[in-house]
Amino acid sequence: MNVDSEGHALIPSSSGDRDQSGGAAADHKGRSIGRPRNDRRHDGCVRHAQAAKAVDAKLAVHHGIGAGPDLRGAHRVTEAGCGRAREVDQVLSARGFRAWDDLRFTDAVERSLAANTSVQASYVGTKGTHLGLGADENQAIFIPGMSTAGNIDQRRPFPGIAQALVLRSDGNSVFHAVELELRHRIGGGLTVDSSFTAGKSLDDVSSNPNSILTGYPNQVPDPKNVTAYRGLSDFDISHSWRTSFVWQIPAPAKDGLLAKKLLSDWQVSGIFSLDAGQPFNVTSLPDNSLTGNNLDYSDRVPGVSPTLDTGRSHPALISKYFNTAAFAPNAIGTFGNAGRNPLRAPGFTNFDFGVSKAIPFSDRYRAVFRAEFFNLTNTPHFLPPNAQVGASGFGQILGARDPRILQFGLKLFW
Repeated sequence: MNVDSEGHALIPSSSGDRDQSGGAAADHKGRSIGRPRNDRRHDGCVRHAQAAKAVDAKLAVHHGIGAGPDLRGAHRVTEAGCGRAREVDQVLSARGFRAWDDLRFTDAVERSLAANTSVQASYVGTKGTHLGLGADENQAIFIPGMSTAGNIDQRRPFPGIAQALVLRSDGNSVFHAVELELRHRIGGGLTVDSSFTAGKSLDDVSSNPNSILTGYPNQVPDPKNVTAYRGLSDFDISHSWRTSFVWQIPAPAKDGLLAKKLLSDWQVSGIFSLDAGQPFNVTSLPDNSLTGNNLDYSDRVPGVSPTLDTGRSHPALISKYFNTAAFAPNAIGTFGNAGRNPLRAPGFTNFDFGVSKAIPFSDRYRAVFRAEFFNLTNTPHFLPPNAQVGASGFGQILGARDPRILQFGLKLFW
């Protein structure tokens, strides 16, 4: 890690506009505070330094704590000799951030139906508060009749800093699910386990699990109304069915040496999965909200259903997965009224199969050969469609997950 003359860490930028001095600045606590643009000469370095300090002061007031060194690195970068000054295009802060709370609720009832069969019904719930999300506290303010794409910077509370992305702990989430499970030992070494889950997950914004490490949390469109786009979580799966089996094939009854060597120690296993599709957003470009963040959702067209029959042929699904006529660009100065995650992507049907053979050489040495077949039936697993209003291929499915994969392995034990 690079440090400056004062011992402050310089964290490399993840963007392609990394400068040659080592990247984005951070304060003495390791918090990322600025990503510099390419080096260039200009006369505004002092103005940007003052703006950075002003944003720091405003964030301190907003979060009810004293001003600190959060933007000192950005201030230092912009004043680092006007001959090599760099504009700050993003300020990152985590002022007033609270640790999240995760409450979990569960209850289960299990009953044996027979000597080798049992069923279980359970409820699982979670409630998350103070979850992390990103909010641009320097987002351009829309002024009716006076806002254009050309004056976005002038309409920011602090011109000269394109974004003041604050990691806030304002997010909330809730999850409820019912799980049913059946276990049955058939005999002869065969065990079957089948489970079904029906659930629903809602949140304000689905958190990026690496936001603390990368400094880039998932961002809300409107920092002044975080709950406006509360909806299905990006990872929500409304129902899921899993059936798995393991069969330890019995050894042959014959005593012949060759038969025992070839037919003993075989195991067959498999898992069948059936999942509902995950939700996705229908977004809109260009930046009709005129905020400069390109986080707009689309508008719904009244009276037009957005869904189409998902039982159509694969070519029909690929060419037009949903009714594109139900969505339009968002109105100027708004973030769109279609809501967050209004549609679901194609579901997931999959069968994985494996077979293994243990080969004993002695009491100490043995080998295990295994063949695995992922997506044995080679069922297409389509990705979510292109869901950006106005984009080429809007409504079309443009990709899929991996096809059938075969894998062979040999392990030696001694």
